[in-house]
Amino acid sequence: MNIKSTFLALIVLFLTSCGKDAIEPIVEPEPEPEPIEETADPAVIAYFHENTAYFQPYVYRFDEETQTWGKRIASHFSTVSEDSHSYLGFTNPYVEDSGVNLFQMVTLYTEHIGTNNIKTAGINVEKLLSFIPDESSKTLADAPEIHLKGKVNVFAQQVKIRKAGLEDFFEIGISGEGTYDLETGIMDLNIHFDETAIGGPEKVTRQYKISKTALTL
Repeated sequence: MNIKSTFLALIVLFLTSCGKDAIEPIVEPEPEPEPIEETADPAVIAYFHENTAYFQPYVYRFDEETQTWGKRIASHFSTVSEDSHSYLGFTNPYVEDSGVNLFQMVTLYTEHIGTNNIKTAGINVEKLLSFIPDESSKTLADAPEIHLKGKVNVFAQQVKIRKAGLEDFFEIGISGEGTYDLETGIMDLNIHFDETAIGGPEKVTRQYKISKTALTL
């Protein structure tokens, strides 16, 4: 009886060991975190734009060659499209078939345009900058629903630029990101330019500052 009992115990032990090796526990994968939806606050636009004819904020570009901030970039008329009221754009609705010097692109690409005339280049971008509040930042004393700081999203797109004397155009891709601070009244942007259409690099990054008032840089 002892031998039989021992033999049976060994069989049970063997089967139990095989069962443990054969059956792996099923580990359920961790659920993917839900993406946080970012909502633009159109109220922030008023701190960088005025709804008056020919209004243009102060826009500056950092020159990598001289390592200095250049002069104000003129012909930067800010507008808000009725179809995209959460975005600040730059267009020229005041002169027929004209445009703006968006991020100084007319100047930067004069060689390819054939002129530095904004009317010839005809750059108009209705949907460009949106403002995502940082809900952990302080709020305005007189408007507690508006946060003082946040991100700026640059709507990625191809900017159409006309060539002088020709019924032709080329396109420069733009994208980017930045921040805004309503305490200083300054927007800081990194704009990425895709210049492959004119034989340039796929990504050239330039720095800009935008303010409703003149800056000393």
